[in-house]
Amino acid sequence: MKSNIYPIVLMLTSTMMAASASNWIAIWVGMEINLLAFIPLIKNKSMETSSSMMNYFLAQSLGSMILLFTVLINSLIMLPPNMINEMINIAMITSILIKLGCPPFHFWLPKTMNSMNWDSCMWLMTWQKLAPMTAMFQLTEKSSITTTVALLATTWGSLGGINQTSLRMMMGYSSMTHMGWMITLSTISSNWLMYLIIYSSTVLVLCFQFKKMNALYINQLTTVNKPNKTIMLINMMSMGGLPPFLGFLPKWMTIQSCIQSNEIMQILIMSLLSLMTLFFYLKMVMAPMLSSSIIQKQMKNRSSFTMMFIVNLTLPLMIILI
Repeated sequence: MKSNIYPIVLMLTSTMMAASASNWIAIWVGMEINLLAFIPLIKNKSMETSSSMMNYFLAQSLGSMILLFTVLINSLIMLPPNMINEMINIAMITSILIKLGCPPFHFWLPKTMNSMNWDSCMWLMTWQKLAPMTAMFQLTEKSSITTTVALLATTWGSLGGINQTSLRMMMGYSSMTHMGWMITLSTISSNWLMYLIIYSSTVLVLCFQFKKMNALYINQLTTVNKPNKTIMLINMMSMGGLPPFLGFLPKWMTIQSCIQSNEIMQILIMSLLSLMTLFFYLKMVMAPMLSSSIIQKQMKNRSSFTMMFIVNLTLPLMIILI
C-alpha cells in the first residue's frame, strides 16, 4: 500500500490540475501526468496485467495525441471559420471519448477492467472520469454530435452487459451507460458533477463489497450472507435508477433538464434503454437472493417477503430524507 501512495497523490493532483486549467495545453499536461500516475496502480499479480496496462496506455496516448494535435493545428487550417470550429470541436470530443472509453471508442475499457483488481476498477470508474468530463463540459454546448454520442453510449452499454458473467465487465458496460446520461446532462446544465458524485458513491460501495467478498463472477455471489445480499440489492436498484433509491436522483435531474430543453424523444429512448441495464443489475443480484434457503422460505411466506420488500424500499428513502 505504501508503494501506491506516490502514484495516488500524483494522480489526484494532476486531475485537479486538468479540471481547473484555463487553457487546453494545461488540460493536456494534467491528463498526461494522470496517465503516467495511474498505470502503476493497475499492476497486480495477474498474468493479464501487462496486457491491460498496454491497452490503457495505448488508448490514453491516442486520445492525448489527437487532443494535442487538434489544439496545435487549430490556427493553421485553411478553411472557413465555421468549418474550422465544427471540425476542431468534433476532433477534440473524439479525443475525450477515447479517454473516457465511451462508445464508439469503448473497446479497450471492458477488457482492461476485466484484468484489473477492484481497487483499480474503482479509480477508473470514478475519479478518472473527472478531468475528461470537465473538458467535455467545455465542448458539448457547441457541438451537434453530443446527442448521437449519448444515445450510442446508452445503447451499447445496455446491450453489452446483458450476456456478461464477469462482474468487472458488467460494471464497465454500466459505466458506459451512465456516461451517456452524464454527457446528456452536461449539454444542458452543470449538474453533471452532482451526477458523477452520486454515481461514484454508489460504485465505491458496490465495488468495495465485491472486493470484500473476493467476487469476480456472478456464480461467486451465491455464497453471500443475508446482510450483504440486502446491501447489494439496494445498491443494484440504486445503480439502475429506481425510485426511491439515491441513484434515481441524478437520472431525475437529467429527465427534468431534458424536458425543459424540449429533448423529449432523446430522454424517452434513454429511459427505455435503462430498463435493459436494470435487467443485468437484477441478474447480478437474483442469483444470491434465490440461492439462500432463508430467502426461499421467506418467498413462500408472503407476509415475510412483503415486509422485507417494503423495508428494502423505504429504508434508503428515510436515510435521504433525514
